[in-house]
Amino acid sequence: MKRILLFTMLLLAVTSFGQVVDQFNYTGALSTNGWTTHSGTAGQFQTASGTLTYPGLAASIGNKATYNAGNSEDINLTLGTTITGTGYYSFLLNLPNTTGLTTTGDYFTGFAASSGTTGVTVFAPRVFIKTGSVAGTFQLGIQNTTGGTPTPTPNYSADLTIGTTYFIVVKLDAVQAPIQASLFINPVPGAAQPTSATVSNTAGTNTFATFGSIFLRQAGNATAGTGNIQIDEIRVGSTWASVTPSGGCTSTNNLSVTNCGPYTLNAQTYATSGSYTQTLTNAAGCDSIINLTLTVKNATTAIISATACGTYTAPSGATFTTSGIKMDTITNVANCDSIIT
Repeated sequence: MKRILLFTMLLLAVTSFGQVVDQFNYTGALSTNGWTTHSGTAGQFQTASGTLTYPGLAASIGNKATYNAGNSEDINLTLGTTITGTGYYSFLLNLPNTTGLTTTGDYFTGFAASSGTTGVTVFAPRVFIKTGSVAGTFQLGIQNTTGGTPTPTPNYSADLTIGTTYFIVVKLDAVQAPIQASLFINPVPGAAQPTSATVSNTAGTNTFATFGSIFLRQAGNATAGTGNIQIDEIRVGSTWASVTPSGGCTSTNNLSVTNCGPYTLNAQTYATSGSYTQTLTNAAGCDSIINLTLTVKNATTAIISATACGTYTAPSGATFTTSGIKMDTITNVANCDSIIT
């Protein structure tokens, strides 16, 4: 019953969002909520609590889907309404770590020419993921057809950071020959399609006449494969606008800080404890509201006049062997500096 209700909501969203929308507004395995397993161990793709969000994008609801390094399930979601010529899909992406990623890349999502439990073998495009050039980063690449693998340059992005949510849009132009795949990272929701993609690829020559489904793929093993991925807010459509819906311009972030002494946030300094609000303009040109709850703890000072024979040991354990004005620092009861003269 739950899936029937969700499918009804998807149909209502077709005119504004595209042919398919999955916000993972359910719990458990994706394969029991409209997706179909076509390879590997069924039930490994699961939802996890919490949503991924991106400023300016239509509001996220429900949960998110997770990939786990070492799992093998591949699933697909039929598009229902046929897309021909050019197709788009978008999703939110976050990597909690780089565990299980390869250095050469493996693909984890894309369009498929068919849907169902078998025969889902023709893919265009395929989105690849691999480790970045420095620790704690990863890169995304794209290949326009089933065969081959993307080369590091120019078919991979610059380094992306773990723990950050990225808005990804994929486009496949199957009209031109060879077909062209394009990957856009963090375009502005509600704005026109950028004139150039982050990365694109036309290396393969295979044709792709039918957009049958989108697929999610877990591959490799626990140390070399598609790794640990969080994905949310999947939208599929035949136009750019259908997969990049603006959800208004306001995003809100709550920040709680305890600091020894005055605290500076975005060039604004606060000297006393309290609740403060800042309104900034984010990358999408929209309001970003920060609600700051601040606790200010103070440093303390003290003066000691001491006479010693030979050496003097200060409260921190420092030893002085000459007369003069000395400075010593210990931690006070507020866990801030206590400076002793």
